[in-house]
Amino acid sequence: MAPPKKTKAMGLDYEQQRQENIKRNRERIASILHQKSQLASLLSPPKANKNPINKRTKKPNPPLTTLRRSLRSRGLPPPDSTSTSTRTSPSFPRVPTGQFSFTDAFVDSGSYRPLVETTCWAGERTELRNIKKEVDLSLDARVELRLKKENVRKVVGERIMVVSFLPVLSRSIVISGNKQGYLGIWDADRNREDGEGVSDGLFKFFPHRSPVSGISVHPSSVRKVKSFDERAGKIIYEWELHEQRVNTIDFHPENSNLIATSSSDNFVRIWDLRCIDKDKPKSIREVSHNRAVHSAYFSPTGNSIVSTSLDDTVRIQSGPQFEYSSIIVHNNQTGRWLSKFRAIWGWNDSYMFIGNMQRAVDVISIEDNITTPLRSEYMTNIPCVFATHPYKEGHLACAGGGKLYLWTKM
Repeated sequence: MAPPKKTKAMGLDYEQQRQENIKRNRERIASILHQKSQLASLLSPPKANKNPINKRTKKPNPPLTTLRRSLRSRGLPPPDSTSTSTRTSPSFPRVPTGQFSFTDAFVDSGSYRPLVETTCWAGERTELRNIKKEVDLSLDARVELRLKKENVRKVVGERIMVVSFLPVLSRSIVISGNKQGYLGIWDADRNREDGEGVSDGLFKFFPHRSPVSGISVHPSSVRKVKSFDERAGKIIYEWELHEQRVNTIDFHPENSNLIATSSSDNFVRIWDLRCIDKDKPKSIREVSHNRAVHSAYFSPTGNSIVSTSLDDTVRIQSGPQFEYSSIIVHNNQTGRWLSKFRAIWGWNDSYMFIGNMQRAVDVISIEDNITTPLRSEYMTNIPCVFATHPYKEGHLACAGGGKLYLWTKM
């Protein structure tokens, strides 16, 4: 059967239907675009008004503050440092540069002449050179030390980092260095003698711009106090003894060739300076802690070493080759705002002193490893750094914050 023939009427119907489909599609597309524009206007944030009206006060709001941008983010060079005026805070006097005398660093009113007169007795200097120290083994630091009210003194404004005694036989003169670079020298005996006199025993100096990390006093010339922030001068030898920062270095009291080092790499190492290889230094003894070690000190006889670590232990190494270990559990978590605890020896090998987070001084007995806290109503800070008088047994200085505390034998 043959297909039907296409007629002219059939062609007109097809074209009309095609045009209607095109029109209907255009209308649908226009409707969709209109709905899209309406939805975009609803979702977009309103334009900011330069002076919008406050509905509550019926007044225009103040103009918005322009955000500040740094010169670096704007692609501009830094300002010329020579044209910027230097400001000096009134609490930080200007520190002299180059060689200067202690007079230039003295920041207190009055004079430090009484301190010089106290520490410059020729007879005492001669006596110090010839003295043979005798140790009183009968002293029981756990029960014989007391803190009196007059032996507490606010010395500097910021946290004290280091404490030391001037090696004077007849007096207790404590030197402290703080976080800002101040040195405070406190003659505790003058403080008691001249309570309302010209000098109350406190002398303050400002020789540094940064924290004082160490104080050294020449043993035969006690008026020369040398404070330092880092090693200076020519370096003769240089060894890589630890993988991380070295926190303390201590010399053996009898054999100056032996040193003990503590480090943040969790190790205490004992070295013989006569046989340290430059390329591969090897220690004669190594002690491992579980966390950073902040101190390691020889005992007065040199027969033992005490180390303090953030793993909450105080460890004692003893024996001919320091092969025997003894561990005392102790809370050493001082946090961010306190100096790290560092156990120090007393006047003999019987006791050690370390800070206590409950505002006390912990005395650790070597004989039985028992810790006894020394408490006082006058101890208002957590003691962190300690020093013992080199000639007056029973005189212990400790610092917390900017205060010094002097414990003495009854």
